[in-house]
Amino acid sequence: MFNDMNFDFHLKGVPIKASEATALLSATGMDPMQGLRIDLEKILDMRKINSKMLFDLSVSEGNQELASLAWRISMGRTEKFEAAPQRRAAPRQMRTPYTEQTFSLEQIIDKINRSDAYWAAGASLIISRTSLTDWTTLRRIATEFINECWDNRSLPNKSAAYRGFMLADDGSLRPRDLTKGVVRKETFHVSPLYIGLREGLIFCQKQNLIEMKSAVSIGSENPNTSPRAKDMRRVFYKIRASEKGAALADLWSDCDVFAKMLFEKRIEH
Repeated sequence: MFNDMNFDFHLKGVPIKASEATALLSATGMDPMQGLRIDLEKILDMRKINSKMLFDLSVSEGNQELASLAWRISMGRTEKFEAAPQRRAAPRQMRTPYTEQTFSLEQIIDKINRSDAYWAAGASLIISRTSLTDWTTLRRIATEFINECWDNRSLPNKSAAYRGFMLADDGSLRPRDLTKGVVRKETFHVSPLYIGLREGLIFCQKQNLIEMKSAVSIGSENPNTSPRAKDMRRVFYKIRASEKGAALADLWSDCDVFAKMLFEKRIEH
């Protein structure tokens, strides 16, 4: 995608040709073939970046690097790195702006327990639920968890966890999809539980706790949706616990309890 971007070079506010920019780089002792590092944080207003849009794009393109970028932005992690030392007549060295840190099982548990954000609840649910089955989805994890809480009355009725779900004819709760007459903020894909699972998924992926594969769904799971929805295609991820994820679930056997405790404190008025 970025290889197709057009770059407009300027010198003191005056447009110049790409060939002229190349000549200027050569004249300063830099090798144009080595590439030019552009710090986007100095050009873009990072506060305006929509991390959800980045995540949705990563899903549609199957690009896990975009998912990682979306997570770092949503968590407020703007990595700073030192400028490469400039030497006359020497090419400028490219540096990696971000280094992933992999934690031990005990460190992962400690990191999640120290947070009261939705991503921590989502991560704990993923750790727990992916160890109980083979391939599953975020939607299934959310639906199973929320119905267990509903049946056992283990969460207050006004808990934020219930937002994005509706009562079905059989008495169970199911995700509310965006259809005519439904306000978007009341739908599943912008609900606190789904947001937590989505961001928790990226954390689990970075810690090598899960395996992922993409799949395509055709139609809608809602039988009352419009006839046109039967031809709708959507890319989604299936996930399951890795060997490390299964070991973590064995070590931290009450993952679900942590998620419930967090949502007990999130009451909507």
